[in-house]
Amino acid sequence: MSKYPVIERCLGWAALFVCAVSLWGNPGVTAHVPGWLFLCSGLLAAGLSLCHLLGGQRTAWFMVPLLLLPLWVCLGSWSSLDQHLSQLFSASVVGYSSVALALQSSARASASAWRSNVLILLVTLGLSLTFGLHSLALEGGRLKANFTNPDCYCVVLLFGYFFAQALLLESVGISRAVFSAIVLFFLLGIFLTGSRAGWAGLMGGSCIFCLTLAVSRSAKDRVGTVLVVGLPLLSILLAVPFAGEKILNRFAGLWDGRERMSLQTRVDVATYGLRSAGRYWLSGAGGGCFHLAYQQDRPESSRAEGYMNVAHNDSVQWAVETGVLGLLLWIACFACAALCAWNKHSAPTGRVAGVLAFLSSYWAYSVFNFASPVPADLIWLGAGLGLAVAIPETNRFRAGSMPRSWGLKPLWFLMLGLGLYVCRLSVLEIMNLKAREQALALQAELNWETAYRALEVAAARQPQDVGLRIELARCGERLFFFTGGLKWLQSSREQLEQAVELSPRNLDAEVALAENLSSSGAHQDARELLLQCEKWAPTNSQVQRALARNAIYVGNFQEAFQHILALGSSQGSGDRAALCELLLALEEKKKNAGISLLTSFFQVAPDDYRELATDCAQMARNQKRYDSAVAFYQLASRWAVRDLNAKYELAQALGEADRGLEKEALLEELRGEIPLAEGGELVGKVWKAWAEGELQKGHGKIVAAKLDEYLLQRPRENWPRLLLARRLEKMGRRADARNLLREGISYDEDGSLRTELGDMCRRHGLFAIARNYYLDALPLAKDQAALRERIAQVQKRAEGEEDLMVEQPDSTVDQGSQH
Repeated sequence: MSKYPVIERCLGWAALFVCAVSLWGNPGVTAHVPGWLFLCSGLLAAGLSLCHLLGGQRTAWFMVPLLLLPLWVCLGSWSSLDQHLSQLFSASVVGYSSVALALQSSARASASAWRSNVLILLVTLGLSLTFGLHSLALEGGRLKANFTNPDCYCVVLLFGYFFAQALLLESVGISRAVFSAIVLFFLLGIFLTGSRAGWAGLMGGSCIFCLTLAVSRSAKDRVGTVLVVGLPLLSILLAVPFAGEKILNRFAGLWDGRERMSLQTRVDVATYGLRSAGRYWLSGAGGGCFHLAYQQDRPESSRAEGYMNVAHNDSVQWAVETGVLGLLLWIACFACAALCAWNKHSAPTGRVAGVLAFLSSYWAYSVFNFASPVPADLIWLGAGLGLAVAIPETNRFRAGSMPRSWGLKPLWFLMLGLGLYVCRLSVLEIMNLKAREQALALQAELNWETAYRALEVAAARQPQDVGLRIELARCGERLFFFTGGLKWLQSSREQLEQAVELSPRNLDAEVALAENLSSSGAHQDARELLLQCEKWAPTNSQVQRALARNAIYVGNFQEAFQHILALGSSQGSGDRAALCELLLALEEKKKNAGISLLTSFFQVAPDDYRELATDCAQMARNQKRYDSAVAFYQLASRWAVRDLNAKYELAQALGEADRGLEKEALLEELRGEIPLAEGGELVGKVWKAWAEGELQKGHGKIVAAKLDEYLLQRPRENWPRLLLARRLEKMGRRADARNLLREGISYDEDGSLRTELGDMCRRHGLFAIARNYYLDALPLAKDQAALRERIAQVQKRAEGEEDLMVEQPDSTVDQGSQH
């Protein structure tokens, strides 16, 4: 026993606090670095080390993997592909080990101590789940609480489910009913995450739970298997009505083939990831560097997945990032915990079954998804391991199974150093996160230079942070764009060159540097850099896009064709906008070049590329490249002759390109092709565009006659009345204009006619009548704030009128609505 049981107990409470802190913020692999979590983890590791060193407590054999793993990961960071990422991962592993070691020390004292620790963790998770369900009710989608990924959140819910099951089996009476409700609560949460990997973990853990209870010497424990099997079935029946269509479709997609690419990617990672692991078999590529190491070996079939930042298989990820020894230590942590729990099988088996089930659920989950790259998940895995080891011993503990103790004080000295190192790292991360937030706010105010200085100070604090240097370079490029100062472009290039030197396989840095070189005219240097990227990331679409842009810059359209053609195979999975941008850039450089390439795509796979011409045309219109928009719309019209919407968009683009005669001819053609009674919304768009064009040419009588015919067929549409009424008002026929609008009030579902009547009456000096029309339109209008402002503007003038003037049908005064 320790000489300082009170301190040991306090460290256990500190570990529980770290678990709670891990759920704060936005946990996830793509979220900001949790600096406060690392600070708490570092302090816990330092305090735990001091307790062991000063208290003279000897280290049991099952603690050895938990002490060696963070040391090995930290050593590997010195030779990693990105030292900063590896340092952050080392901090996560220190938190994982310190939480496991602290809980196993504090919870082993007695059965009540173990139970109280579990209860506190379950209450913490229960509060998080309550918040998550509240957010789900407001936002819809999948349950994720404040996590960035529902699958990551599912891992901590698995912890809650199986440990609640453990306490359920040893409870009686009201307590059993309460824990049954808690189990159902966590199971509902697991279902609403929509995590298929989570359900794989749930099934795997439940099987181990049942097997553990089935071999128990206690008949009472064997009866408990009914609860383990029955509660999930009941929960599924209860949860299905609460699940949205998105969640149900995720599960259905496994059977109807929609998730083929997702499944294939996971198979590829398990297959080709071993090649990456073989390249770094000894020390690994470095913690957090899987995405840098895997690009070279990633198969062509997963090109559409983009820049994969995690393996979706923890075993593969540990093998690639930490080498063979790191993977063995990771497995040893779980094996030691499971062996300790199994050796206590003669103890009340509900607890043994619960901890073994949780450990098994993680391994079943990790075959299909990731958990260890997420600091919060890693902390809760550590909590599960610590509680597994800490199950209180009983008098029936098997002879000869007592753990041996080794004097490994050097390991604790190193752990103390790691704890202090993590504290320093976390303080720098907290300071730099504030600097980044400050810089982001300054950039929103267009105060680019001050933002640059803030990021520059942050980069000086952590010179190995590649992501920070990329942010600094982008800020410098914006300064160059706004000020024209070449010093900012040069400064940005220096930052990117340092980023590439620090992390030579970071595609974001490499491509950004290539773009920077191209901005200054060094296209050949940019090309050489991108070709190096292509050698170790041959299937990455980001590199292919950059190479295509570079080829377009220098006018090498044949090479651009090849790169865009390679990119085209993945255009349906996130590269669609980028492909449109490249085709448009090609078209701008050389007339019909983009059109020709897109035509060749269409001939190979018409179903995949039929809508891409419309996307390119729309992007060209947004960028005010109207001639290119016309060309792509004409292409879309040829591919879909019966698509009248495409013809209408082509007419609009012709007008924007100052080709009015062609626009008029096309609109006239469309008016003849679309029956008034069957055309839907497109009829209104076409007729309105035609009418506006004719009115501009002074053909008011023709438009009025045609629109009268139009209203006979489609009396519920308001735009013809609005158009004709404004024309009558310009001609001085005010009463006729208002009468025309009043004729359609019974069809005025959006309040537009009443609002226009109010505007007319206001212009004509009839303020009280205008106010009444505005008040009638208010319940129907979409922009009620603007309408209330108009009411306020006419209110004082309306109050000055002694009496409302009553207008006859042929008079110049409206009666309006009475309020």
